[in-house]
Amino acid sequence: MSKNITKTVIADGGLNLRTEPNTESIVIALVPQGDFVWCIGESKLDDDWVFVNFFDEKDFQNYNGWVNKKYLN
Repeated sequence: MSKNITKTVIADGGLNLRTEPNTESIVIALVPQGDFVWCIGESKLDDDWVFVNFFDEKDFQNYNGWVNKKYLN
């Protein structure tokens, strides 16, 4: 996946934004289905994970974290 592009979340119920690129790590935020994330980079250990930036319009906060790229379009 290319860096510095936006992608749409396609996960039913939203997508967990995590502190590390694995399903065992802490969830920082839930990115709603249909929202956009800004792709910053990929994990060097597991290419299924992408480091992204997400702006939550509900609380007007920027979040950075990891998401599984299979839920992005």
